[in-house]
Amino acid sequence: MDVLGIRDSPGKALVTLITFIDVMAEILCQEAPEEPNIVPENEEPQKGAERRLRINWNHPDLQRLLYQVRQEGMDPKAAASELEQITGASVTPTTIKRQAQKLVVHEVKYDEPSFSREGSPQEDDDYDNLEPQEISFPRYEWSLTQRGTRGLMVFESEEWVRLYRLGGKTADGGNTAIYFRCSQCDRLKFKGSTPIKFVFGQPANSLTPKHHEKCLPRDAKDVMKQQLDRRARNLVKTGVAPKRAFDIVRRGAAEDEEMMPDFKRVSKSYYRVRRKSAAANQAARKDEESSDDDDEHVVVD
Repeated sequence: MDVLGIRDSPGKALVTLITFIDVMAEILCQEAPEEPNIVPENEEPQKGAERRLRINWNHPDLQRLLYQVRQEGMDPKAAASELEQITGASVTPTTIKRQAQKLVVHEVKYDEPSFSREGSPQEDDDYDNLEPQEISFPRYEWSLTQRGTRGLMVFESEEWVRLYRLGGKTADGGNTAIYFRCSQCDRLKFKGSTPIKFVFGQPANSLTPKHHEKCLPRDAKDVMKQQLDRRARNLVKTGVAPKRAFDIVRRGAAEDEEMMPDFKRVSKSYYRVRRKSAAANQAARKDEESSDDDDEHVVVD
């Protein structure tokens, strides 16, 4: 497999694929490990004013997103939606296109895209001698749960991964902490596990908490197949056509076509997701309109 220029063992290729797909589909319309968002401005907001967020366009996840827009023909509107998922900040498709045009892409000898912001590509006499770096574990990536909410994947090795769900948030002195719990340990009523804590998008404690003896890691390849399917379904929920969503995610899977089934096998379920999502959106709009009508008829004595 050769994704983003890394040719290596299936396990390493899988990890690279996960990173690539996170950008392709986390692409269309929450926060990366280094908070590509996006930290509130240092200045205190004025009364009645919302706190403004600034986007770190140099963050690798956003750079790869812009790369897909510029080099792979990604829809800027879909990319704007994905950016909002990653960062929590809302931007227009025009902004995405403008930032993508500022991206300077050059290829190194082993075909790995490199990025720099404006100006000319960086040059280094030793650049042609670069080799893919060994991946150190535990590696972690954001994931999607069955409900389409934020989750966490922690790789115990190249072949085995553990999944965690979002377990809660706390705020202490302006520092927002989010916690991830092992659902399997919760089902087993295991009390000896410590939630994984993230502050400002960075892990604040161990990524390898204690687990119940019956709680076993999952095969990374099986998890990847599941994540690809969930990402495609999530894109459909955002309004992307089922076949288009499938093609976007499959394109990210590159040569690992076995990771995704033939579209005919999943088309009915994808179109069903679209119908349910459209019905839910329509019901929500009706509720809003009804609420607006009620407000208009309020009589004040």
